[in-house]
Order: sequence, then C-alpha cells, then structure tokens
Amino acid sequence: MHVRLTIVSAVMVALAVAVAGCGDDDDASGDSSSTELTTSSLTKAQYLKKANQACFDERSQLTKKIKAYKEGIERPQEKRLLETKQYQGFVDDVLLPTYEAELAAVRALGAPSGEERRLEALLAAQQQGLDEVAAQDGIETFEPIEFAFAQGSRMALAYGLTECAVSLPPERSGG
Repeated sequence: MHVRLTIVSAVMVALAVAVAGCGDDDDASGDSSSTELTTSSLTKAQYLKKANQACFDERSQLTKKIKAYKEGIERPQEKRLLETKQYQGFVDDVLLPTYEAELAAVRALGAPSGEERRLEALLAAQQQGLDEVAAQDGIETFEPIEFAFAQGSRMALAYGLTECAVSLPPERSGG
C-alpha cells in the first residue's frame, strides 16, 4: 500500500506541475465568456514578464494545495487514493480553481497595444479548455485535461507565455 501511495503522490505532483499553467479564463466580473481585453501601457516584454510571473506564483501554491487535498482524503479506511471520485474531486477542488485564478491574473494585466486580438483568442482557447474539463465527469487521468487545453497551450507557448501553458498531449495519430 505504501508503494501505491508513493506512486499516487508522484502522479499528483506531476499532474499539478503540468496542469498549473494558465489554463483558464474566469475574469473578476464572473463573466467567463467575455474575451475582450483592455489595452494596457505594458510593452510586450513587460507583459510577458508579469503574466509569466503571475502564472508561476499561482503554480507555486499548487504544491501546498495538493498536500492539503491529500491530507483531507488520505485516511486508513480509504485504500485507493485515486478512485475516480477522488481524482475528479482533485480536479474540481484544486486544479480548476488554480486555472481560474491564473487566467484572472493574466486577464487583469490587459494587453499590450496591438496585441489585444491575439491575446483575446489565446484566453478564449484557454477558457474553452477550462469549460471542457469542468463539464467532464469521472476524469481518471491527466490525458483529457491535456487534450482540452492543447490549443490554448500551443497558443500560449507560441506567444511566450511559457509559465501559462498546460503540458501538451502527445500527437494523436490519424488526425
């Protein structure tokens, strides 16, 4: 059993590190469907530095959140830490709120002049990934999360938001 818990812990940490990118788009007004950004006075370089730092800061809190979550469900009578219900709870209670906080922080920065449309599209893609994951029941692995955020993560990486991308899934063959 100790080996299983160690493996499960390693999987949860790997999941958290991979997932903790800026993978959502819930603005402070509560209207997560809005993708219109304000123009900020930041240059693109300043924006990238601040946005990547915001994502990094939120991700750094994820380890603490994982530990607290595990402590809440790791009881002797519960032999299987990653039962579907518990893993889904981890996604709902830890990962999705982290994505929401990261995207809200990035959205609050506005966009450098001339970059609004590109960032609006990027944030919309991340929001779509967040919505897809939130709508799924019975998530048992990280794979559906990777696939849901694939487009937004590729866009984030291409833009330079390296700290704000969810890990990418392997390419699917045949399409």
